[in-house]
Amino acid sequence: MSKKDAQKKALQIAVQALEGVDFTSRADLLKLPFEVTDKGFRIRMFGKNVIVSDNYSMIYEKDMSEIKVDEALLLLHFLQTENPVAKKDELISFRQLPGGMFYWEPFLSRTVRPMLKCLNGNIEKIKSNINRFDWVQKDFGDFSAEINAFANLNVTLILYFEDDEFPPSADVLFDASVKQLLPTEDVAVLAGKICFGLL
Repeated sequence: MSKKDAQKKALQIAVQALEGVDFTSRADLLKLPFEVTDKGFRIRMFGKNVIVSDNYSMIYEKDMSEIKVDEALLLLHFLQTENPVAKKDELISFRQLPGGMFYWEPFLSRTVRPMLKCLNGNIEKIKSNINRFDWVQKDFGDFSAEINAFANLNVTLILYFEDDEFPPSADVLFDASVKQLLPTEDVAVLAGKICFGLL
């Protein structure tokens, strides 16, 4: 099965899992902000307005194009959470997620390593590109930001610039509540969307 076919199948399964689930009730439960429009429910995802219909199909509001499959899957999996999950205000590493230690090297290869290679410590480029997202600056490292993916799912990105002794480095952290909201693979996808969105 090709990756495209696998994603299509995963999308069908995720939509079926939400059959009979009212979007407004589930969004309220999970503190996912939304607005009712004549096209559907408007939400924010990765700094863009997305319209979600009653049957959980999704489009970008700006150009009415179909949402990327990986982003749709993230939201659909999130919406399968049946109980409210409070933010824990405790930052954790990907390594602290189930299986995270085993997938640590692949995670770095999908997130911070390509980001650092492309940005090369260029703080002005980082500050410019980060405005593609909804974010607030934090006080870690040489530059850090809490970047919103959607709802209460945030990625805290911490950058350390190159100096005479060390090469540039980065940490990607998550609120501990992410363990109850998304499977580990989805957390890796979410972090990758943020890191590659800065390029």
